Amino acid sequence: MGVLYKGENLLECFYKTQSIEFGDSLRRFLVLGLISFALLIQPLTSAEQSSESAVYRITQNYKVTNQGTSNATDVTIIIYVLENWSEWASQEVLAENLPSGQVLDPEDNRFIRISIDSLGAGESRDIAITQTVRVSSIDLQFNLDTVGDSAPPEIGNTSHVDGLWESDTAEITNQAQELTDNQPNFYYKAKQIFEFVKRHVTYVQSPDVFGALQVYQSRTGDCADQSNLFIALCRAVDIPAKFVSCYAYQSEFEPNLGSMGHAFAIVYLPNVGWIPVDLTWNRPTGLFGELGSDHIISAISDGEDMFGWGGDLISPDVVRITYRGGSCVVELESSRITREVAVEPTIYAGSKIQNSTWRFSVDVSNVGTQSIDNVRVELQVDNIYFEVPPAEVLGAIGSGTHQMAYFDVHVKQSVENSPVTAVVTYDTSYGTFRAESQVSASATLPPPISELPIDLILILLACVVGAIAVVAVVLLRR
Repeated sequence: MGVLYKGENLLECFYKTQSIEFGDSLRRFLVLGLISFALLIQPLTSAEQSSESAVYRITQNYKVTNQGTSNATDVTIIIYVLENWSEWASQEVLAENLPSGQVLDPEDNRFIRISIDSLGAGESRDIAITQTVRVSSIDLQFNLDTVGDSAPPEIGNTSHVDGLWESDTAEITNQAQELTDNQPNFYYKAKQIFEFVKRHVTYVQSPDVFGALQVYQSRTGDCADQSNLFIALCRAVDIPAKFVSCYAYQSEFEPNLGSMGHAFAIVYLPNVGWIPVDLTWNRPTGLFGELGSDHIISAISDGEDMFGWGGDLISPDVVRITYRGGSCVVELESSRITREVAVEPTIYAGSKIQNSTWRFSVDVSNVGTQSIDNVRVELQVDNIYFEVPPAEVLGAIGSGTHQMAYFDVHVKQSVENSPVTAVVTYDTSYGTFRAESQVSASATLPPPISELPIDLILILLACVVGAIAVVAVVLLRR
């Protein structure tokens, strides 16, 4: 109860007291309501995903030298060159300048065979190779339960390779069987092996390449070593697997091939085909069934071409030379990799929704060396929940610069984990390209008045009635 002040009658005191208590309650209710309303319309977004293409120009300058004191004859140099890849990878050679020689394109790899009839003592020859290649990211999608549990015999690539993939040894065989015995098909078996190798082996970079058994026992190894162990474990349970040599582009590294050497594996899944498996990229997650546009594939191997003249393990794309007499060597004098075309879009969601409008912004960054034209940005959404404005045209974006696009998206109803994708298309000297960036968006809007709970409606009505009563009392006092 309130206090009875001098000059106030009991009725006035009652109304004043109730008004004070009602006003306090109303204020508390309104504050809580506003807080609840603010919480209801706060949007949530999850981690960004992206899809993109890039164009790289790769130059390699070799020198062949006869370091002996006599002539060398019948000199043959084999150099692996970049190839087109599809299905489990997306790579296209757009242009190339190769030295005169015989370009061979067998089933797996492509290389050029250069022949020199005679090379005098101390004499040398220069070999220059330039290739421009377009690489796109992939993310293979397939029904996991339709993957088979046996591969056709013609696929092969399940045999052991001594000193490399020792899938016939007790240690490798027992471990592979333990990992896969209860798995229904090749996908689940390969995935179990994938997760095991990541857990079992600590990443340690080394200039040498080690076989699977040594990696299994030492529990250390880099990308090539971990790929070797993965391949051996797969082959031990008859899952076809091969080795892939590539260049993994990283802008923070020196722009030469030596600093970007990388390796991963491919496995065969019945009813799907070959898929890529990279154990050490994007550590500790790795990549299973996907590749980014930063993976430039140079060669793949079934193991036969991974031993040098001294029996040491090497990458399959190492240059090879044969000759008679003399003493010839091939040295890579210089190499350079330039990312000519690459766009990195990033989509951002605003922190508030006002009047059912949610602002999204897209930062389009040109990280290639070429300018891009006719840049167009649009949002792709689920139309049940969102309504987006038309695409925005940004025009040209110079190398090393960026521009922003803004979209006021109408939120039709509450939504949880719905993808909002920014699609960027742009023109280059190599044609039209596409890049994507995606966020998963969640927002809860307050329901319309007709959908409010009955208790809340009664409270609101009580507030209205109370307010009318207060106004009436004030008027009566006059």
